[in-house]
Amino acid sequence: MVDYTNPDSETVPRSTVRNSWTDNLLLKFTNVIVYALCFANHIYIIGTGDDIHYVGKGTYITPAPWVFNIWAVIHFLLLGTVTFQFFPGGQASIIHGIGWNLPFLGVLNLVYIHVWASGKHYVWAWLLGIFVSWTVGTIWLHGRPIDRPLPSLGEELFVNLPFALYYGWMAVLVWQNIFDAFGVVATERAGGWTKFFVFLFLSGMQGTTTSMGTTRVDIIDWSRFEPKVIHHFSGGDFYFGIPITIALWAVADQQRSSGFVHKCALVFAILATVGIAISSLLYMVTAGVILHALYFRESFVDQERAEVRSPRALPTILETEPLLG
Repeated sequence: MVDYTNPDSETVPRSTVRNSWTDNLLLKFTNVIVYALCFANHIYIIGTGDDIHYVGKGTYITPAPWVFNIWAVIHFLLLGTVTFQFFPGGQASIIHGIGWNLPFLGVLNLVYIHVWASGKHYVWAWLLGIFVSWTVGTIWLHGRPIDRPLPSLGEELFVNLPFALYYGWMAVLVWQNIFDAFGVVATERAGGWTKFFVFLFLSGMQGTTTSMGTTRVDIIDWSRFEPKVIHHFSGGDFYFGIPITIALWAVADQQRSSGFVHKCALVFAILATVGIAISSLLYMVTAGVILHALYFRESFVDQERAEVRSPRALPTILETEPLLG
């Protein structure tokens, strides 16, 4: 565990690594090329009017088509990610933190989208979706700052935000892949088992949104009149729940043929929205407490340094040792 307040800690913080935009050029240009391919694929899909993002059998958890515009938001944020990697702060988190996982994710996502769009290999699409979700989760955790309790503005906007949204969105798509592979189409009558698994999906997504958004653990130790910030593990983030909440509203909008599915999706969408609001409020309060603690500590340290440098604090020989003879 990193002690953020101990200057003699043996752990070398990632932010202290010397960064230059010319370092790791192979990885940086690979990130740019892979992103360009993913973005070009997205533009091609929109331009041809054949939206392969909106695919599947049309099951009882298939959301409305407009929710797939989340892909456009993610691609836009990732443009900031590949640009931010050329700056010192971005290189520390993206190059030294994420590494080659980023281009691997881009290639894997391209394969996943087109396998799913084929409409013939739903089981393979589900398995690929699990791998994409796992890769995004790995990137999301590795891109977090490990040497300080709060990320910089660039890290928050171009590292934490896009991959948290990506991770939450993939959680929705993996569940949709499961229903595409093993579920029934929405034109068929929903049986008891179908309703049970639909309810399980909706409640699970709402519960995940709430739990992932409120598991930030930030401890402020105020012992000996000096605050000490210890950031154990940030397993949650309210960004993660945003695409899930939007997807729940989209399911409620799309599934009107079944009153049970529509009402359940509507209720869980409302609960998830409330959970997101509470999580965002908790995040802002926690960030404010940490910033206040860090500011208070810096003021305390500056005061101690001033007292040490003051002539009154320097004992003379007469005060400490008696004269000989």
